Amino acid sequence: MDFGEINLNKIVSKFNIIRLKDLIKQIRSCKTLAAERAVIQKESAAIRTSFKEENNETRNINVAKLLYIHMLGYNAHFGQMECLKLVASPKFMDKRLGYLGIMMLLDENQEVLTLVTNCLKNDLNSGNMYICGLALCTLGNISSQEMARDLAGEIERLLSSSNSYVRKKAALCTLRIIRKVPELLENFLEKAKNLLHERNHGVLITGITLLTEMCRIDASVTENIRKQAVPTLVRHLKNLVTAGFSPEHDVGGITDPFLQVKILRLMRILGKGDSDASDAMNDVLAQVATNTESSKNVGNAILYETVLTIMDVESENSLRVLGINILGRFLANRDNNIRYVALTTLTRTAQASSSDSSALQRHRSTILDCLRDPDISIRRRALDLSFFLITPQNIRILTRELLTFLEVAESEIKASTASRIVEYAGRYRPNKRWEIDTFVRVLRVSGGWVDQSVINGFSKLIGCAGEQLQRYAVRKLYSLVKQDGEKAESQEGLILCLFWSIGEFGDYLVDGKKFIQDVSGSTDDEEAGVEVEGCTENDVYGIFDGILNGSFATSAIKECAVTAMVKLTGKFSSADVVQKMKTIIQKYQTNIDVELQQRAIEFTQLFTLDYDTRVALLERMPVLDSAVKEEALKDANLAAAVASSSGSTEPSATSDLLGGGTKQDDIYNIVFGSEKKSEPKKSENIIDLLGDIGIGSTNVASNTSTTAIMSPISSTTSAAAKKPQRATDLLGDLFGSGPALTPASTMMTSPPISMSTTTTMMSSTITTTTTTSATNYGGLDDLLGLGGSTSPSSTPTVDELQVYEKNGLKITMSPKREDGTNNIIVNTKFRNVGFDGGEIKNLSMQVAVPKTLKLQLQPPSSTVVPKGGTSTQMFKIDNSAKMYRVEFAIQNSSDPNSNVKETIESALSNFPSDSISSVKFSDEDAVSLVTSLSPLLLLNSFRKQNLTCVFRGASTLNSKSPTTTTAAVCIFEAFKGLNPNQWAQLDNRGLARLVQVSEEEILVDITLTFPRGLNSTFTPALSVNVHEFGDISNGAESTGSAILNLGTIESNSSHSHRDVEYVGIVKGKVWEVIGRSIVVAPIAGSDDNGKDLYVCCGVVARSAGMFENTKKVCSCSGKTLWEEEFVSGETLANSAKL
Repeated sequence: MDFGEINLNKIVSKFNIIRLKDLIKQIRSCKTLAAERAVIQKESAAIRTSFKEENNETRNINVAKLLYIHMLGYNAHFGQMECLKLVASPKFMDKRLGYLGIMMLLDENQEVLTLVTNCLKNDLNSGNMYICGLALCTLGNISSQEMARDLAGEIERLLSSSNSYVRKKAALCTLRIIRKVPELLENFLEKAKNLLHERNHGVLITGITLLTEMCRIDASVTENIRKQAVPTLVRHLKNLVTAGFSPEHDVGGITDPFLQVKILRLMRILGKGDSDASDAMNDVLAQVATNTESSKNVGNAILYETVLTIMDVESENSLRVLGINILGRFLANRDNNIRYVALTTLTRTAQASSSDSSALQRHRSTILDCLRDPDISIRRRALDLSFFLITPQNIRILTRELLTFLEVAESEIKASTASRIVEYAGRYRPNKRWEIDTFVRVLRVSGGWVDQSVINGFSKLIGCAGEQLQRYAVRKLYSLVKQDGEKAESQEGLILCLFWSIGEFGDYLVDGKKFIQDVSGSTDDEEAGVEVEGCTENDVYGIFDGILNGSFATSAIKECAVTAMVKLTGKFSSADVVQKMKTIIQKYQTNIDVELQQRAIEFTQLFTLDYDTRVALLERMPVLDSAVKEEALKDANLAAAVASSSGSTEPSATSDLLGGGTKQDDIYNIVFGSEKKSEPKKSENIIDLLGDIGIGSTNVASNTSTTAIMSPISSTTSAAAKKPQRATDLLGDLFGSGPALTPASTMMTSPPISMSTTTTMMSSTITTTTTTSATNYGGLDDLLGLGGSTSPSSTPTVDELQVYEKNGLKITMSPKREDGTNNIIVNTKFRNVGFDGGEIKNLSMQVAVPKTLKLQLQPPSSTVVPKGGTSTQMFKIDNSAKMYRVEFAIQNSSDPNSNVKETIESALSNFPSDSISSVKFSDEDAVSLVTSLSPLLLLNSFRKQNLTCVFRGASTLNSKSPTTTTAAVCIFEAFKGLNPNQWAQLDNRGLARLVQVSEEEILVDITLTFPRGLNSTFTPALSVNVHEFGDISNGAESTGSAILNLGTIESNSSHSHRDVEYVGIVKGKVWEVIGRSIVVAPIAGSDDNGKDLYVCCGVVARSAGMFENTKKVCSCSGKTLWEEEFVSGETLANSAKL
């Protein structure tokens, strides 16, 4: 027992009061609530008496008991003033209890709080850091606006305190102040920025929290601190990720996860909408995403915040794919909370951006599995996300899954789910018949819960359909209801649609005609081959009678049935059936349902009219204007969705106001050819009004060929087209075509150029030919698709081209090259040769060019062209952007001491001078060129000079950010030894480097070195493939199946120290293979005894790209380019032993 306990016992015995722990025992021993209230009331009375006596010795004990009573939910407001008295005491114990009482018993709206301000001010100036901390804690919890203004100066001063404990508390208190009084934010901004440089984790985390709140309150703060804060935050986060074990901050094997989360949240705010800040964050975000352990919840929390940051900032595509893949791994977690978070985040990502849809589709099966999860919250979130997965390509598959879910869905969500299914079915329908089938399936599964909007949508769809589809729909509904019996009758929506369809198209049901299968031009419909039979008039009456007399006939069904039957009396020819229907209608003239009774009475009166009049009144309902507009909108939206999902940018055909033309008859197809040999997928980030003109490579004959450019309406060519000429004409060269290294020929194609607000261009045959150059650089090997280098003086001027002549308007163009440049000047003439309206008014021309070109469009000489008159207009296309920037890392293989610069210059001297604009050497074994030559051509040229060369990347000259490519590296560390059942992991077998050189192309550069195994005298043919998993724990056997072939290395009988080199181009995206593995293995059928020695594999890791880290191959490896490129003799020795 210490001195404090002895002193407390003396006070208790002296003043005859009970201690706090005795009060707690008494309350806990109460068996009823009434007994507890009695104890509380008795003790509260004793405490009041003690307060009145102003006994300072017992005040501390009484306030402690009062706070406990307050925690139990009983009234304790009478102790507020006693708390103030304790705060004024010089004793620390009294102050601590007093401030606790103030925080519990007072709030910012009570006037008593004004009495605390002076005590707080005194304690904030105290030299005791703990007393100062009590005051800061109290102010941070209950500060009012007035108190914040009064004490803001003291808090600002304490932010610069030399004591880290006080700075941390002051930063938290500042949070409360700027929330209550936002105008005081500027006073604290500079001090808050200084907290970013703190080494103490406690102060740093509070400083970051403070800056985050400032950015949320005032957007201008974000701009103010972004430049200074982003590098600092990146440094802090990188230190946390790479730091070793720190017992002080370690949580579950991760260094200070709370600080990491706070940093990521602030980075998310600073990087949003700012590409420069986002670029600075990309590397560290990738590092956190790949290095954080996800086996524990603490790691999952950091990964979740990392994904949110990646999705919110302007991150690279590869990072966004990585983020979605992390969420995909969350979906496979057994913890429902983690799965729920993943589904919610993926849904938000899908809502915010459609650019991530391809990465999202990879996890489609996992998301659909969540629809069958036992947890209702998981099912709901998966349902929302499933609708965002729908595209025109997978609409059939996903609709089947959603219909399956609809069958077992809870009643409260059946209506909304059914509405969304039919909405997306209309938006992405492959054909109208499939949409009708989907409506019918929805009605069959949840017809009793669907909204009226679904029934209305079905009636609009059928009303706008053709006769064959209407016949199909009514017969489909009839046969379904007849087949399912009571199960179908219980679905009110299905029966309502059936009766409406029979009432409108009942004659199609009984006309005896066979249904024509292919009504929509589709041959892959799910219902193809199914013939829906009709029925007799008596069968129709029988289904009405059966349903109306059944137990599921609601008032709405009866009302719809009466209306349908009265319509059928004018369509059916059987007098007996018509009379039976009249009898049913007349039966409802006396009914408790007023609406049904009124209909029956009014319809009965119609029977008194003559037959012709009645038939005219009951004829088929006309198609609603709103339905026609909705169908047109569906078709337009579907076309846009298909174009977007396939990457096509070809615009729809528009009406020709002068006579109607089609999109094939425009100026671009006339001048550049309309026949398409191949149509590569276009990338969203380079889309412009002309699609990919100048972006895709063009294959042209290497010697002589002829390009005939003609309109779709003519098949003749001029004699000049048959002469051996240059393969690229003046306009073709303008858009980046050029001779290729491979003898092939193709037409340049692209979406049309729109040239007039009132005209669509058409023309007769035009043929242009030019001579080819003897030496070719570019074309097929131009990985950026920017074309080869062409001398400006090598192409002659093209004569006047007639590009349009129709309805009295004739348009010609005269292109010519500007002297000494690649620029093209085009003079356009508009001639009115007999326009029906006399003069042509408001003449204008619009020209669109790719983003790599610049356009100067002059105004026309006249916007009015009289009959027989002429107007001219000139435009200039600046083609100076054909050059692009490439970078290589180079060393001399044979003599490291030789002059690499001279060797490179010697290699470049073999190319035309105008194909290389500049060459820049760095001190870090790197050379950067501005050139029109293909990277593959340069790479091979350097290696012929015995230079060890690594291609690092390429970008266009007008790129705002130099880092336009993505690179990855695979170090082959695992290989199979002589023991066929054992995999070994020793030093590297070689290196594969992948560089994204265009949106759809990867340059693959592989270097391999192998041991001389048993009787192995040659290297067999090897296949290099990307496998789906990055697990090489059991070598290639644990990497899964191959998903992308990178090429085949042919067999080789001659060996050097570096056995195998391979460079090639494949279609794909680097960011989609990062984290997977690359496996090298002999092609099946090899009879070499030592073929197992050639099997090796490694994991693909993100690498420094162009203009990034010039030394390190991989962000996760400490080895340099040259350490990875060369294989040491020691490795060979070890391999030979194995």
